[in-house]
Amino acid sequence: MIKSSRVVNDIANARTRTLEYLQSLTYNDNGISVYRFSDAHDPVQWPGMLLPATYNAVHVATLLQGEIENPEALCRWFQRFRRDSGYYRPSGMTDAAVYKVFSKKATWQYIDFHTTNYTQGALDHLGYQFERGDLSYIEPFLDEQFLGHWLSLRDMRDPWMEGNNLVNLAGGLLLARPWYAEQVTKRLLQLRDWLDRHQEPATGFWGVGQEDTGQRSHALYGAMHTYHLYYHESWKLPYHQQAVEYCLTLNPQCTSACIDVDIVDLLVHAYRRSSYKRPEIEEYLLTLLPKLLSLQQDDGGFFDQKQGTVAFDGWVRGYREPQGKSSLFGTWFRWIAIAMIADLFWPTDRNYVFRKTIGIGYYDMRNHGEEIEFAA
Repeated sequence: MIKSSRVVNDIANARTRTLEYLQSLTYNDNGISVYRFSDAHDPVQWPGMLLPATYNAVHVATLLQGEIENPEALCRWFQRFRRDSGYYRPSGMTDAAVYKVFSKKATWQYIDFHTTNYTQGALDHLGYQFERGDLSYIEPFLDEQFLGHWLSLRDMRDPWMEGNNLVNLAGGLLLARPWYAEQVTKRLLQLRDWLDRHQEPATGFWGVGQEDTGQRSHALYGAMHTYHLYYHESWKLPYHQQAVEYCLTLNPQCTSACIDVDIVDLLVHAYRRSSYKRPEIEEYLLTLLPKLLSLQQDDGGFFDQKQGTVAFDGWVRGYREPQGKSSLFGTWFRWIAIAMIADLFWPTDRNYVFRKTIGIGYYDMRNHGEEIEFAA
């Protein structure tokens, strides 16, 4: 185990400051304590943003073992955003205000998948007991032909977007397993077969045109999400070494909270799953860690990236605020990366609580320091 009292103390101090930052963003919504997205967020003008702000906050607070006021009431509050289908969606979104792809149906599915995955992760942290009706949106995907047709429509020119779609679907299938065990098992194996057939052996990623550097990077960011299903199910991940090789060619620097956590997630899980390139992975992560910590702002939060505009993915005519300042989105994603590295090298110094549902923030902590016996 690597020891460095200075960095361990720096992480502990950063944790304390972030928990104080969370408290500064609490907002009373009809008697229930929820959260604003940032100090710039006006919840009266943008009440729909309370949903992503609050699920981000729950993830951060749980990860850092902070306190969450009245979890049962908060679970009930989240249900205000639940639709009859079981999807969760920020209020205030309209057809005219959203765009991800040309198809409006596919745009809404992307947004609903994304928001639902994060909300379900927060609900799981809060102790919510899922029921069959919560997963009604998954029922069509239990049909072999329906899932096969849906998979045939994946646009792998945008592997980042489709990586999100795939992990969010898989996350819903896993949550539905208690009620549809046999069907879920079959559909997961169908999904694995499709993934194995479409994976690029040279990189370990999915997506077309990976000879282009930018496209290969997008393939990496999408693949990291898809890998979670392999980790969760203890499946052997083909071409994982090639993915590690590519990540290690990248400079260990901070770009955006989303991109940085994707690289950290891939390398940390690779370190846990085999001995391949462990010294190089160790050097990369320990070089990146102090850079991540240095991004903490005076208020205790973290920003996503220095330049540009923060927006909710797909809500093109929705909430906006400048980058370069703390937000709960940036804070959660930065802390996932910090906590994964810290847990890998100093597991006894802080017991982080990672999410158990797949999607960003999921961390398979099994088989540390060993070669894994993979499932068939």
